Amino acid sequence: MLSKLESMLSVLVLLPFFAGQIPITESGLLREYASFDHLLVSPTNYVMKQDSSYDRASKTAGNDAWFANGDAGQYIRVETNGGRTERVMMNAKGPGAVMSIWSANPAGILRFYFDGSETPQMSFPAGDLLSGKVPSFPDPFSYVSARGWNLYYPFPYAKSLKITAEGAGTESMYYHVGYRHYSDSAKVETYSFSPVVSPATLLSTRYLVHDSLPIPKTSKTIPTGKSQTLQEFGFSGLIRSFSLRVTCRSDVPGLSWKDPRRTHNILRKLILRAWFDGEKCIVVPLSDFFGSGVGINPYRSVSMTVDKNGLMTCWFPMPFNQKARIEIQNLNERPVDVDYDFQVERTPKAPSRNHFKAQWLSYYGDSQPKRDMEMLHAKGSGWLVGSALYIENSRPEWWGEGDEKIFVDGEAFPSFFGTGTEDFYNYAWCWPEVFARPFHAQPRVDGPGNFGHTSVNRWFTADAIPFQKSLQFDMELWHWASCKVKFSRVTYWYEQPGGTTIAEIDESLLLPAELAPSAPIKGAIEGESLKFTKPTGGKIEVQGGFFELSSGEQLWWTHMKSGDTLVLEIPVPRPGNYRLIGNFCKARDYGIHRIEVGGVTKTIDFYSDKLLWEKMDLGEVKAFGKTLRVVVQSLGHRKGALEGNMFGLDYFLLEPK
Repeated sequence: MLSKLESMLSVLVLLPFFAGQIPITESGLLREYASFDHLLVSPTNYVMKQDSSYDRASKTAGNDAWFANGDAGQYIRVETNGGRTERVMMNAKGPGAVMSIWSANPAGILRFYFDGSETPQMSFPAGDLLSGKVPSFPDPFSYVSARGWNLYYPFPYAKSLKITAEGAGTESMYYHVGYRHYSDSAKVETYSFSPVVSPATLLSTRYLVHDSLPIPKTSKTIPTGKSQTLQEFGFSGLIRSFSLRVTCRSDVPGLSWKDPRRTHNILRKLILRAWFDGEKCIVVPLSDFFGSGVGINPYRSVSMTVDKNGLMTCWFPMPFNQKARIEIQNLNERPVDVDYDFQVERTPKAPSRNHFKAQWLSYYGDSQPKRDMEMLHAKGSGWLVGSALYIENSRPEWWGEGDEKIFVDGEAFPSFFGTGTEDFYNYAWCWPEVFARPFHAQPRVDGPGNFGHTSVNRWFTADAIPFQKSLQFDMELWHWASCKVKFSRVTYWYEQPGGTTIAEIDESLLLPAELAPSAPIKGAIEGESLKFTKPTGGKIEVQGGFFELSSGEQLWWTHMKSGDTLVLEIPVPRPGNYRLIGNFCKARDYGIHRIEVGGVTKTIDFYSDKLLWEKMDLGEVKAFGKTLRVVVQSLGHRKGALEGNMFGLDYFLLEPK
């Protein structure tokens, strides 16, 4: 159910801002972070824009520079103000309002010059402003989450606003500034430079992350291979929220990944469909629609909620003038039981009201070459309000260097050009752990590193992106590794009836692949597990985080001098003759080493111009006791190698002769 605060804000936020008759104020804009009702009709007096540090080499599609990745330290210009050298992040003319600011590495001082002032009326250390340390903008308006620094707070201005960055570190800062640009006739009251929200109200903003709803009491069984209507309405109304829970989930230990009883397979083969006033508006796999991706991945946000008990709730309001129908198509091999509940209001007919839409697109194939992936190509008038991305990554390398590119109303160059996929989702630096905030979340990330199944999402309310004629929303597929990858994405938007045709599901791409890290090599004697005698020089440690290695770690000896030795002990099952095989690291800072073991001596140069691991046959060795003594002696490094003389051992294999 809606809280009293939500209901009150919903009433307050309706049409006045679009009519242009009531002044646009900080307090009025604040209400829009907490409500969707302003999105039910199309805007008439502003567009959204973004200034960012994207690589300025990206100018024209169709060449490599379009995917340039130097996305830090790029500014509109550098200027001198009051004897200070300041980098201009944003310089907007005309009435408007900043709605959000993000950075991966805030630095220096941010200064705000309102309405043409030659002196800044507001200055804060960037890290303080974007982390909740400034008392006027505490959490949940400003915070650090998943290495991303965020500010969701409005700064309206009547004539203009310039934001600059000055000081150490700003030369390499990543940033996004999202702002509204109003028509010249709009009446905007410039930011008041003092808090307009009381502490009590600030605490109440926690309602953005909704309380759990009770388990719905209405249930239906959906036969295999059939579609079942959950709810049908024959009047003018508004679906305020709806909740679903699939009750025949049967994940138990021992079921294989591909077993059709696994939750991730069941949910992917349930397709949510909705028609409003006879127009097809939603066609999305069930768990993807709720931003969960594969399976039940709990998180809470302003737009969607997924609970541990499997209850999934959508808070986007869905208007209709005559009728609405919501159904689920069951592609599973057995019937599925669904509990559900709809919160619906009767409302007067409003022909100008938007429909809520959502569609699923998926790609499976090569990660390279780089390309622009379609998220949404819409025709009509409406708002972009959300994005959920699910990735199957078969490598640990980072999959998300790609920038968002959003063209509004036929722009020749995108007014939104980002700095990285995770930056668009308002976190940073490939954060490999789950998190959830009101407007963005990463409900699932498997690892190690960026390997496996990952789900991320972002929701727009006050910073929703309006369009009058068209919207082209693309995301670069920019992966560090050449591999197979699946990019499945759901885009959410509001639109005037009769606009974009919803894409149908490619059923061949529904089921998620089983992705598992490399298992330890059978019979491997792990280098990191060996007993060793303290080396005569250099440093020895266990180095982890390597996807290719057996157990992901190696024994690492570094920065020794020529002549230094390291003695290792290999356990053997019984005395006898064995063939000894080792898996060793090679790289540009690795040295030449002599290896003596069981009557065999070999000298090996471990230099390589790129990092790799190589399995080497060290020959037939004789073991007389319970261990084999291995002496590794450094002989320096070849000419042209980097300093370090390093030695890295993944594992040994003993093959009886």
